[in-house]
Amino acid sequence: MAMPQAGEAEQEVIAHGTEAPTDADRQRIAMLLHGSYPLDERVKREAEALADCGYEVDVICLREHPEEEPETVINGVRAVRVSKQRTRSDSKRKYVMDYAASVTALGARLAMLHARHRYDLVQVHTLPDFLVFSALPAKLTGARVVLDIHDLMPELYLSKFSLPGDGRVVRMLRTLERMSTTFADHVITASEAFQERLVESGVPSEKITVVLNSPDPSVFPSPPALRLPGQGERFTVFWHGTMVDRYGVDLALRACALARERVPGLRFVLYGIGERSDDLRALATELGLDSFVEFRGHLHHTELAPEIAKADVGIVPNRPDRHIDMAYPSKLFEFVQMGIPVVATRTKILERRFGEDSVVFCAPDASGLADGLVWVYEHPVEARDRLARMRVICEPIAWERVRLAYTGCIAATIGRPAPSLAGTGAHSATRQESPAG
Repeated sequence: MAMPQAGEAEQEVIAHGTEAPTDADRQRIAMLLHGSYPLDERVKREAEALADCGYEVDVICLREHPEEEPETVINGVRAVRVSKQRTRSDSKRKYVMDYAASVTALGARLAMLHARHRYDLVQVHTLPDFLVFSALPAKLTGARVVLDIHDLMPELYLSKFSLPGDGRVVRMLRTLERMSTTFADHVITASEAFQERLVESGVPSEKITVVLNSPDPSVFPSPPALRLPGQGERFTVFWHGTMVDRYGVDLALRACALARERVPGLRFVLYGIGERSDDLRALATELGLDSFVEFRGHLHHTELAPEIAKADVGIVPNRPDRHIDMAYPSKLFEFVQMGIPVVATRTKILERRFGEDSVVFCAPDASGLADGLVWVYEHPVEARDRLARMRVICEPIAWERVRLAYTGCIAATIGRPAPSLAGTGAHSATRQESPAG
């Protein structure tokens, strides 16, 4: 994906360490995360972008594994971990109880650190939405609060637990979302569809900035040229992510079972873990795919790129629902960045962004996905041309542009230029236009 060139003023923002900030210019930001750092790639990208702008950034997160250090500095970002493990249970009761316990622990650590050295801004990463209220002591003493909504909690709960749309739990989650967005000084979210739904729920549009999950080119470098898929002895289908029902990995397995007779050398490589891992392995055996499918377990995000680069096609078999129809699959952008065609189930947000001439859209079933894989195998030149069109569509939302919108939003919310702009003649912080387009 070709990357735009930043202007001179923008280069000043990106450049870090060119001029050490004075005490008067020093600005501190805390991030709250109900998860592990730096495992969450969105949080990592944003935290490092702020550190590159000269902010002192603390990410207060969960210590999910005993071998993790309670406190460490990673690429200029200080990770402060609290010893409260996160459950991945499907039980709604355990899900809520875990959130409540973790929110308490994270909030207590934030209050302690804020008392020691005041933060200028606290950015709270969801889920859950109500984690934002942990920033109350900091807000009462002058800190600004940003709520970064990775996923809409009511819709995600509907998708995860198959709840009725007008049920008591969903109504409660919508109330919490409304209270959380009202409490925050600014709201960031991960798609324009999320933004529109929040506006419909009463959040002023000017209070929202869209920050897409665009891949970092330092982690996912683009190839110098696009190659034709299916030119080797193996035709490798690639998937990575969390193994849960809504991401449709079972559909992808069944699709490969249908396509293997029409695609010589077909191989399906999967990276990821999740609550359906054992079931999916059993399904692969049941379908007679043991010699065609490789379950390779978890691989850190920073190590995925060379594995993706070896593939012929990336598959995104998500099951459309109210959440999936509004959420961009990050893996799709990563496939495009790494130069492999994409076969995906048709969702509203992907149709809206890409149209009909780039993604190989399929019905959300095994037969439709199988036809998509076979089409890429049988039409390698056309598949490469579709990928080229996807890359052009993605240029306006490349990470270099998105990060400037993000860092500009943070500076505007604080009300001061980024520390790296101190002494450069920048006298005001201006919220930049969202790249959602």
